[in-house]
Amino acid sequence: MKKFIIVTLLLISCSSGSETTTVEIVEAPQELQQVSNTTTTTEVDLNKLGDEFIEYYLANKIEGYLTLTTEEASKTTALHNRTPSFFELGDLDCFRKERGTTHEGLLNEYFPVIYDNSYYFREGQLVLDDNNAEFVYMLNVSYNCKLNTDDQEYPDWSYLYGNPFYKDGKWWIYQQKDWEPVPMEVPSWYSYLATRVEIKNFEPVYEEWVINPVGPEIIITNCPDEEITDTSFELKYEINTGNAGMSYFATFVNQDGENVARAFFEKGQNDDVFTFAPANSENSYGQIIDNSGNTGVSTYRVDISTANEYDLYDDVSCTFTFNN
Repeated sequence: MKKFIIVTLLLISCSSGSETTTVEIVEAPQELQQVSNTTTTTEVDLNKLGDEFIEYYLANKIEGYLTLTTEEASKTTALHNRTPSFFELGDLDCFRKERGTTHEGLLNEYFPVIYDNSYYFREGQLVLDDNNAEFVYMLNVSYNCKLNTDDQEYPDWSYLYGNPFYKDGKWWIYQQKDWEPVPMEVPSWYSYLATRVEIKNFEPVYEEWVINPVGPEIIITNCPDEEITDTSFELKYEINTGNAGMSYFATFVNQDGENVARAFFEKGQNDDVFTFAPANSENSYGQIIDNSGNTGVSTYRVDISTANEYDLYDDVSCTFTFNN
């Protein structure tokens, strides 16, 4: 068992560069100036152009309504609540998209709305069948894929849309396909097409992420019940990672109702300043809370959170009082 000492002030300084901003493109501009070869300037209403294209696409390119049984929808939903970070699709290695700009793919069939999630099933892309069941025709990019032989620093990436789903005893996902010409101009945000493909040998991935994962556990070993008269206190706790390596750690300190310190680290972003424990390990941590400079009674609350690579979390807290 390893022992780590965490100094809150040090965590603050280390965490200043750990925040990541995800930029999502969700709205196109109202108008675009286009100049012809004869120097005549015209205004093109891209929203109108987009509406006309979608009307054409739904009438001519959609092949039908995909339906899932209750069992298939339940199994699919279970995976969507625990989406794998990696899987293989033929000769492609596919990695879950975690950050960066996003886009959507136009499906060649309607996909059913099987649970309530306004980000995954967007209201502006809903259609109803004859029974008033809801479907969507677009899904957000979810995985970036590269050939498993592509070792370039900047690989040639292709895209998958939505998360894997279960149908007819097999697992499927929507994969980027080549653009098909249409008899009209098309706004750039409708330039990605996607078609359903089978993910072979995916059941072991489902079992790993949904059936067999063990989450982390945090145990505080010395949360005090009595007032502390010293000017500092070392809060001690142990973290068992479960059967996957630690991927996230955070601690927040609140003094008398005011947040005074915080630190959070993500694997792949802060590996140089924080040690992420491996799977099936138990490690001890000590976090020093310094109350020097304060007099009288001060109440602290320390919140601790961690996650492992199966996206399973544990959160605990300890509240204690100094009387200096």
